[in-house]
Amino acid sequence: MRAFGPSTLRHVTLRLSHAASMRIAIRRCSTPNIPSTPTIIWNDTTPFSKHYDDTYFHKHHALDESSHVFLDANHVPLRVRELRTDDTLTVVELGFGTGRNFCNTWLAYEKNASNQPDRMGTLYYHAIEKHPLDPASMERALSYPQFDPIRHHISTFLDVYKRRYNGEAGHPSWTHTFSHGRIAFTLIIGDVVDILPKMQQKLPGHYRHHDCQSPFPHNGVDVWYLDGFKPSSNPDMWRPAMLASCYALSRAGASLSTFSAATHVKRALQEAGFEVHKVPGFARKRDMLTARMPSAPPPSGTKLHAGYSVAKPHRAIVVGGGLAGCASSWKMAALHHLDSITLVDQAHDHSTCSPPAAIVAPVLHARPDRLAVHYQVAMQRLLGAMEELQPHHQSSTPLYNATGALQLLRSPKIIRRVNSGLQFHLHLDDLDHAARSAQTCSLCDQYAGLLSAESASRLYGADIVHPCVHFKQAGWLNPRSLNASYIRAAQHQAKSYGGSFSAQYQTKVVGLRYDAATRLWQVSMSSAGGMVTQEAEIIVLANAHDSSSFLPEWLNVLHCTRGQLSLVPAPVPSCPSPHTILFDSFYVTPPISIPMLPH
Repeated sequence: MRAFGPSTLRHVTLRLSHAASMRIAIRRCSTPNIPSTPTIIWNDTTPFSKHYDDTYFHKHHALDESSHVFLDANHVPLRVRELRTDDTLTVVELGFGTGRNFCNTWLAYEKNASNQPDRMGTLYYHAIEKHPLDPASMERALSYPQFDPIRHHISTFLDVYKRRYNGEAGHPSWTHTFSHGRIAFTLIIGDVVDILPKMQQKLPGHYRHHDCQSPFPHNGVDVWYLDGFKPSSNPDMWRPAMLASCYALSRAGASLSTFSAATHVKRALQEAGFEVHKVPGFARKRDMLTARMPSAPPPSGTKLHAGYSVAKPHRAIVVGGGLAGCASSWKMAALHHLDSITLVDQAHDHSTCSPPAAIVAPVLHARPDRLAVHYQVAMQRLLGAMEELQPHHQSSTPLYNATGALQLLRSPKIIRRVNSGLQFHLHLDDLDHAARSAQTCSLCDQYAGLLSAESASRLYGADIVHPCVHFKQAGWLNPRSLNASYIRAAQHQAKSYGGSFSAQYQTKVVGLRYDAATRLWQVSMSSAGGMVTQEAEIIVLANAHDSSSFLPEWLNVLHCTRGQLSLVPAPVPSCPSPHTILFDSFYVTPPISIPMLPH
């Protein structure tokens, strides 16, 4: 069968067989319809947009400008100080630009957020950008001394941005957590003219743009930064319909600020329902606008989102202690701050919930469908997750071994997938000639290269008779060690905000039902201590075909596909040890040492 993690798990994408072999996709090299990179003119230290005839920020005091126009005007430092464990502050920026407002808000959060367990709310920061800067331009724009107070934040963010830009360019959204999971940043690439109206049509708590789900807005928007280019050169962003969308997506007491003081912008905000005030602008700019949503505060325990009332979930039960279950537990602890998360599995412990090894290799599709888009970004998400998990990794072996992987090109079906997924132009009859001509100049150098049979043989360490695609970032990992890191990270995240995470092994789920009266899932479990029933608002089924034993008939739509994993002692005298992964309808790993974790 194929089992995929929940929507909150965007870091690891699984394709599991009965033997639980895993393949994680590498995105193709280019994606159509990528928003164009803006043409920038550099006026000394200040980037200037040629298309919009406007500067990105103040020449000498860009950080002070950011604080005055956006943070102070919306009382962001005060709001952060008032956050409690269950509270969230959602900031949405229209016009991400160089990222200075996010880094400045990040600094304000760290300065003002309490370190007490009962006062550690979460900051959700969402930015929409139609023309994302390339990493080199962003790094140059933020390299000047005026940004020294946020230098550490800029450096950390750029490390992530470079990886996401190179690995996921053209994908409509990506999310990364900072400050140990207390800040969740989402960049949505697109035009606000298209994005904001669609958001109003979505159910609360979920925004789905094409094939990438993003928690935008999480519980409605608290703060709006309107930092697009000036209305005279970028009129679409300042249309009344756009500002009305801002109002519709706001929580009670939401605020808004912008550098603009244009009369038609003020009028449109008022017509949308905001209380608007003209206040002193920054530096030589005489005026700017601030606005507030004139609504009574929401009832205690209720989150408002564009006219909906949504009760905040407090408990989650994750069934299945393998990679999907452990990763889901970690991401829920990091992003949603639930009171309790319980992981349940009938295995002895986490070391027996997964196979001893799993390869990280591409899954290519012959058609650019939704699943293909899903696979395109998984590799970069995995690498990002490995970095976040590193502080919780206690084994002497690395979490990930980037040995590379070779995919055999021996059938028209595989060639069609390679052409579609990597935008190659290969034909079966001249495949060897194409491979030979690409030995020193790969067609897609960053992710994959085309190798002749001779070159592939030298790389693999044994004879190969077919040309291959070489995926350079592919490799293998130890799922058992990774599970342990996921669990330690989930425990750390839950403890940091006063929640709890527990793992119950040797426990079998025997029943599942939904109580419409209490709106809770009831999970019946059997263990050595007897039968017990637990309740939760959220249930994550990550135990593959085992869930068929307790799912109601109307919900049981799973199909099991058999697989096989063979362990061969190395070295084998008659078979040279491979140096990298080789795969087709099978896969072969290099010799790997997989010590069993202690029980």
